[in-house]
Amino acid sequence: MKTQIGNLLVALAFFSCIYHAAAQNNFTVLHNFNATTDGAYPVDRLVLSSNRLYGTCLSGGSGYQGYSGTGGTVFGVNTDGTGFTNLHNFSAINLTYNTNNDGAAPVAGLVVSSNILYGVAPWGGAHGVGTIFKIKTDSTGFTTLYNFTGIGSDGGEPGGDLILTHNQVPTNDVLYGTTSYGGTNGQGTVFGFDSGGAGFAPLFDFFPNQGSLIGSHAGVVLVGTALFGTLPNGSTGYGCVYQVNQVNNTPNSFGDLHDFIGTDGGVPQASLIASGNTFYGTTGGGFSVLVGNNYVFQYGSIFRVDIGGINFTNIHSFTNGESAVGALVLSGNTLYGTTQDGGNSGAGSIYKINTDGTGYATLFSFTNTSTGYPNGSNPAAGLILSGNTLYGTTEYGGTNNSGVVFAFSLASSSPALSIGMSGTGVTISWASSASGFVLQQNSNLATTNWITSGYAISTNGAVESITIMPPPENLFFRLAHP
Repeated sequence: MKTQIGNLLVALAFFSCIYHAAAQNNFTVLHNFNATTDGAYPVDRLVLSSNRLYGTCLSGGSGYQGYSGTGGTVFGVNTDGTGFTNLHNFSAINLTYNTNNDGAAPVAGLVVSSNILYGVAPWGGAHGVGTIFKIKTDSTGFTTLYNFTGIGSDGGEPGGDLILTHNQVPTNDVLYGTTSYGGTNGQGTVFGFDSGGAGFAPLFDFFPNQGSLIGSHAGVVLVGTALFGTLPNGSTGYGCVYQVNQVNNTPNSFGDLHDFIGTDGGVPQASLIASGNTFYGTTGGGFSVLVGNNYVFQYGSIFRVDIGGINFTNIHSFTNGESAVGALVLSGNTLYGTTQDGGNSGAGSIYKINTDGTGYATLFSFTNTSTGYPNGSNPAAGLILSGNTLYGTTEYGGTNNSGVVFAFSLASSSPALSIGMSGTGVTISWASSASGFVLQQNSNLATTNWITSGYAISTNGAVESITIMPPPENLFFRLAHP
C-alpha cells in the first residue's frame, strides 16, 4: 500500500511541470498569411472591435512588386479564426519616387472609432514618405487623410502606433502619432490630426541632443494634456523616455524622464503603457556595455518609471537572446508581452511578469519542426487581451512563412490535485471551479500516452473526485487544459 500511494504522490510532484507543458495546447493559429492575396509579415499590434480583430501587413497583397516594392494590406478576422477579409490592398509604388495615392508598407497598429479604422503607412503617398488613412470596417470608404512631406515640421515615415481621443465640442476623432524621419531637425516628430476639419498639426520636432525616432516604431500615450513616449537614440546613445506637453495641438515643451545608460536597458522601440502615474515599457537591447573591466552583451529588458521620471526600475533583464520590441499589455498586476527572439528555438516567446518584477514566466515558445514554424515565429508586435485570451501576430513562420494571427488562452489558474486515503482505496480530488480542465491518466511518465481518465467522477459541492479501490500499482494523474 505504501508503494502504491507513493506512486500517486510522485504523479502529484510532477504535476506542475506537466500542466505547464499541456498549456502549450492553449495556442491557436487563427490565420496563415499567404503573401499574394492577403498580405505578409504583420508587425503591428491588433485592434479588437466586437469579436473581430483588425490589423495590417507591411507587404504582400496586389500592390506587391516582388523584391522592388512592398505593397501591404489592411485585414480583418474573427476571434475564432473565421471570416478573414482583406479590407484594402495598398497600391504599387512608383519605384523611382516611392509614390502612390494611398501609402505602402504599414507597420503601425490601427485604432478604431465606431466603424472607422485609422492608420498610418510609412511609404508611398504623394511625396513618398507616408500617409494617414482611414477605412470602414466593411472595407468601404478608404480615404487618404494626409500626405507627409518629409520636409519642414511634419516629418515623414510614420511608424508608431496611433492613439485616439475625442473632442467633445465638436465631436471629432483626434489622432496622435510619431514619424521616424524628417521634421525641422531631421530626427522625427510628434504630430496630431483632427478629423473634424482642423487637420494635421505638428507638435514637436526632436533635436539631436534630445534623441531621435529614427528606426523606431514607438508611438505615444496621452496622460492629461501630455504625451509620453520612448526614443531608441537618446542623449546617452541608449535611448530615453520623454514627455511632450501640448494643449490643443500647440507645442509647449519637452521633458526627459529617463536616459538609459546601457546597464539598465537600452534601445526602447515600443510604446509605453500607463497605469495611474506609472509607465511600463520594454527595450530591445542588442549592444555591449562595459561593466567593470569586461564588456557584457545586453539583451532586452522590461522597465517601469513614474510620471515624474524620479523612480525608474529595470524589473527584468532578459538573458536568453531575447529582444523585446513590442508593447506590453496590463491586466491587474500582471504584464504580458512578446519577445522577438529567444525562447526554446530562438524564434520568440510569449511571457508574463508581475508589475513588481516577480513571477516572470514563459507562457509559450515559438518552436521549429521538420516543416518549419507552424505556429509562426518572431513576433514583432505587442499583444492585446480580451477576456481570458491574448491575441497577436508573428512576422514570419506559419504555413507560408509569411506570418500568422494567433490566440493564446490564459489558464485561469493551475488547479491542484489532492490525494487521501479512502478505506482500502485512494481518493483524488480537485476544485469544481477548474473549468475546462480534464483529468488524465498515464501508467508511465516516460511516455506521452496521456488519456482521459475513465474513473467515475463524483461532485460534492465545490469538490470533484474519483475513488480508486484498490489502487493500481502504477498510475499517474494530471489535470490538463485540452
